[in-house]
Amino acid sequence: MVQLSDRARGVSIAAAGVLCVTPDAVLLRWAQTQGANTASILFWKFFFVFWFTCAWVFYVEKKSAPPEGVVKSLYERIKTGPKHFWAAVGLQISLDVLFSLAFLIIAAARVMIWYSLNVLWSAILGCALLGDVLPRRTIVTCIFALGCIAMVFGPELATKKGREGSPWGDLAAIYVGVAVAVYLIIVRHAARERPRVPITFATTVGALAAFVLVSLSTLVTGDCIVPKVSSPGLFYLCMALDGFAIAGIFVAFSIAPRYITGAEVSLCSLLETVLGPLWVFLIYNEKPGPFTLAGGLLLIGALFVHELLAAREAVQRRERERQGTEAS
Repeated sequence: MVQLSDRARGVSIAAAGVLCVTPDAVLLRWAQTQGANTASILFWKFFFVFWFTCAWVFYVEKKSAPPEGVVKSLYERIKTGPKHFWAAVGLQISLDVLFSLAFLIIAAARVMIWYSLNVLWSAILGCALLGDVLPRRTIVTCIFALGCIAMVFGPELATKKGREGSPWGDLAAIYVGVAVAVYLIIVRHAARERPRVPITFATTVGALAAFVLVSLSTLVTGDCIVPKVSSPGLFYLCMALDGFAIAGIFVAFSIAPRYITGAEVSLCSLLETVLGPLWVFLIYNEKPGPFTLAGGLLLIGALFVHELLAAREAVQRRERERQGTEAS
């Protein structure tokens, strides 16, 4: 069995989570086109996110076979770092709700532009709060990647459709970008200082709380959580797939920062901006424009070169260590 380095493990987990979530925007769009209202979409989405993340947490906990039982084990682990756990839960709730709302309020291009800035926030916060020393290749790749994102979504933002929507959607997307960076910082700090805190379980609690909030909001708004759509079975299947996709990235982002910096996790997250339009093409046959193709290919190329340089540095480091051992 191939033994991965910590860095390779972190990159692989983050990339797998991002690949999992790429159909999110298309699934939400399909649900809207079927006539489902915002409340019903969010209600069933969080319902499935909760159960998928819950299943993962209990599978992992059961695998370790705690003598006191899974529930007692989770409770005891939360007590080792309650500030980290509840801060992660709070951020998870806000991310659950606001990211989905942003997609439903404004154009996806605007959401992704603001969201992609989490690369910048992660780098700044990591350096300021955790003392991360980012290699030059990572700094250059972050700057270049943001330029690629601007190339992908800039033309759409210039259109009338791209400018439609409430500024509240923009504020929600900006907050999400910052909140993701803060969440990654909390996960990394917990891994260092409070390694027994079940951060992944925070995603489950956050999804449950978001589910409850949406349920309570319907009592005020009067929205129906059972949508009147032409194909109810397909709607629930769509929401289950979306719940699985979101659960996948939540779990991945609760694990990957233990092995790599927040900036590197955020760089992996940008793959969604490239693969998202691919899903749109496959489902709706909307061909991506030349800027989308060019920006996407440049972004993939930049990430590939970044990882290639990282692998080369690792080989050189091991060679120096080997020579040092032989010399001594």
